[in-house]
Amino acid sequence: MIIQDSGFANVVPPNIKPNAKILIIGKSPDASEAQSGSPFKSVKGSFLKRCLNRVGIDEEKCSTGNVFHKRPSENGTGSFFSDRAETKITWEGQAHISYLRNWITGMYIKPNVILALGHAAIFALTGKVGVNKYRGSVLPCTLVPSLKVYCTYDPEIVLKTQSEVRYAKTDQEKAINTLPLFIYDLQRLLIQSESPEMPDTKRNIETMLTYPQIVDRLKQLDDGNMEAAVDIETFPSASPPLTWCIGFATAPNQAFSIPILNGRVPAWTITQEAEIWNLISCYFLNKKAVKIFHNGFYDLLVLAKNYGIRAAADSIADTMWGWHSYHPQLKKDLSTLQSVYTWEPYHKDMNKVHNGYRSTQGELEYNGMD
Repeated sequence: MIIQDSGFANVVPPNIKPNAKILIIGKSPDASEAQSGSPFKSVKGSFLKRCLNRVGIDEEKCSTGNVFHKRPSENGTGSFFSDRAETKITWEGQAHISYLRNWITGMYIKPNVILALGHAAIFALTGKVGVNKYRGSVLPCTLVPSLKVYCTYDPEIVLKTQSEVRYAKTDQEKAINTLPLFIYDLQRLLIQSESPEMPDTKRNIETMLTYPQIVDRLKQLDDGNMEAAVDIETFPSASPPLTWCIGFATAPNQAFSIPILNGRVPAWTITQEAEIWNLISCYFLNKKAVKIFHNGFYDLLVLAKNYGIRAAADSIADTMWGWHSYHPQLKKDLSTLQSVYTWEPYHKDMNKVHNGYRSTQGELEYNGMD
């Protein structure tokens, strides 16, 4: 069905496939899609189809649609927003999103997962902003509750980063190759399409340990020669950096975080804090216990300058540099690794309060997640 509309090109309705486990939602139709009257019948659609086939997904068995079901004017989808960040929907943009909500709600058989391609789809379906933050995340759908959304790049952007000189050479941020992560996202999408359930990301993060419990945990680490992931958080705006807390994870779902500061005051007596750092030092000097960091150079520098903490030779591993050595053209931040090796959604903004800061309790929980 193709409907003519004054001021806009053709309406492109969604394409429903019976029993489809995957619903793919893009931004808006381009000229080719407006001409054909079908979503993703275009260059970017052909590219998406090839990528889906590469990971074993039959595009012909996926339902497809767009957030905005009419090809926008020359101003692009910005005409559906009232701000440059494209987070404030105009009345016309809201009409499109309401249409999308009603369409998904009216589907006789709901998909197991919705693939959100790019900013507009992620924002409309989950309320989240930031493609680079949330790609690789599985999020609850806020537009139609009870559904889940897998977030990734707009295939048009992936194509551009492959072909345009300015993406490849002149802009360091955009020089990151998006194609490998896009393909990997589609592999993870296939896994998520098997069930409508959200991934299990339960974590046991201990943040309210007493002093005797902390002493006991640290002795167990050292006496048991236990491998652990280690991370510190430093107090915002402090110069030199002040250690707010330090956390240890002995398993993917098990961590404990030790406060050093409670707000801007010490969390312990001088004697208690000295013993805590002494036990941490003993663990760091244990040659048999591997300490795993992400960008540990910063953490180790702060610990060395502030507390004289040293690590035994060959007892440190670093996930950031390990990843970078294998994948030098990909981002090496913790969020990227998190999106590849876990089902944990992006968490860097968790528990943030006024001015982007957290409370001590919020920082401890965040530290345990890291």
